[in-house]
Amino acid sequence: MSFVICHLSFVIRHLSFVIRHSSFVIRHSSFLFAVFYFLYLLLCILSFPKHLYLLTFKFEMEASHKTNPQQWLSIVTDKFRMSSNGGPEYTAEDIVEAGTYNLFLGDTEHYRSSEESFDSSYQLFHSAFPNGFHWELIEVLSGPPNVVFKWRHWGTFSGSFKNHTATGETIEIIGISVAQVTEDLKIQSVEHYFDNSAFLQKLTAGCPVH
Repeated sequence: MSFVICHLSFVIRHLSFVIRHSSFVIRHSSFLFAVFYFLYLLLCILSFPKHLYLLTFKFEMEASHKTNPQQWLSIVTDKFRMSSNGGPEYTAEDIVEAGTYNLFLGDTEHYRSSEESFDSSYQLFHSAFPNGFHWELIEVLSGPPNVVFKWRHWGTFSGSFKNHTATGETIEIIGISVAQVTEDLKIQSVEHYFDNSAFLQKLTAGCPVH
């Protein structure tokens, strides 16, 4: 119920679409079928967070495992741009070359993306979080075409990060993203906003290995 209230404006914006399609069905089908069709379309609107989660998961999988952006199904390849915290905009080709960790974090006191490759950054964070660095969709704040959502990345620091030993602490990043998507839910652009300094400070809090 709270989801419906929070996203009422999103539902209202798309309700005309549902009514328009349902009126067509009513003219060409039985009343009972039209009612079920109407409910089906409305359910599609209300289940948008699930679609967003699957879209984000698909993008992450493609960015990590497909080296040819032309094969990515989650984005509009020629228009896609990604940025973090108001920084430079990157293309899908940039992601393939540098990796998402490097583009997200940049050069900071505790991490130098300019000195890491796609593979080395992956190995570095995989070593820090051997049981996985999970992603969770917390809340959808607005629906398409400009989707604003809150998310959480988290994992247990049970490995090692550079020369710092594990602390066993659950480390998380909480952020907000703004994604512009098409009618068929392909990403045209996405902006991420999060505090990477606190995340990296916790990774370097363990005792240095000599």
